[in-house]
Order: sequence, then structure tokens, then C-alpha cells
Amino acid sequence: IIRRVLCPSLTISQSLLREPNLAERLFPSTWKRILVPVDCSCASVGALKFAATLAQRNAGSINILHVPGGPADSVRPKSGFHDLARRSGQDRLAAWIASHGPLPVAHETIVRLGLPPSTAILLEARRLAADIIVLGLRPLRWPRRFCARRTADAILRLAECLVLSIPEAML
Repeated sequence: IIRRVLCPSLTISQSLLREPNLAERLFPSTWKRILVPVDCSCASVGALKFAATLAQRNAGSINILHVPGGPADSVRPKSGFHDLARRSGQDRLAAWIASHGPLPVAHETIVRLGLPPSTAILLEARRLAADIIVLGLRPLRWPRRFCARRTADAILRLAECLVLSIPEAML
């Protein structure tokens, strides 16, 4: 259902519904620590711009997370190749961000290797104590929809913070 909506959608997980201060967390002005997972797609550009605007209005900051796929993911974390792959990923992520213009807010780039994307995103959200995850969604056709949906669905279901889904069709 989320993929067919043409406007931003705020998702609140079951665990958040039990929190006593939920009402306070729903105000956009409280969203200062923003996590933006990116896969360098058009949907990611939209999510990043939306998050930058939100952070600028709230005097917040954004953490831009990229979880690249490929051979580096299967390499043991202590190997030199793993460090090289992470630095290369950081450089590519910085170049991708710069290619879409300067961000008007403080931001940090994070590259995580060796974990499935949904796991890496959820762990980073917890580590950063993110107020919200801004997630770009793109329309996909079968069978890519099945694989990508599992990542997005896991984030929407299991996140310990709010998740704002930005559909690519909105851009």
C-alpha cells in the first residue's frame, strides 16, 4: 500500500505506539536527528532533499547512510580490503551528494558493509538515536519489487523511531 501513495507517509511502529510520550514525538519540530538511507536512486535524492529541508527548519542534522552491495560485503571486517571498500564507498557517496548541490545543513556520511540493508539501517537508527528515518521509495516491477519491498517493509515494521516514506512519484 505504501508504494502506491503519492504523498509522504508517516509510519509508527507497534513498539512506538506503547510509548507514553508518543504525542510529543509526532510534532515535526521535534525531529532533529534525521537518518536518510540512500541507494543513489532518484527516490534517494528526493528523500535527501526533503530531509535537508526538514533539518534546516528544525535546526537539526542529517546522517546519510549508504549500504552498498557487492563483493566487499562478504569480506571479513578486519581485512584491508574491507577498509578500502569502505573508504571507496565514502568517496562515492560524497561525490553523489555533491552532484546534487550543497546541503544547507550539517550532515555526516556513513557507509556500512557486511550487513543486509534493512539490518544496517535499523542498527544505525538505534546507534544514532534517530528521531526519524526519511526513506525514499521507488516504483519497482516484479521481481525487484519483492526484494526491495522486504527491505522497506522491514524498516517500516521494525524501526524504533518514526519513518517518513517519500515516494519517487512525488518528485
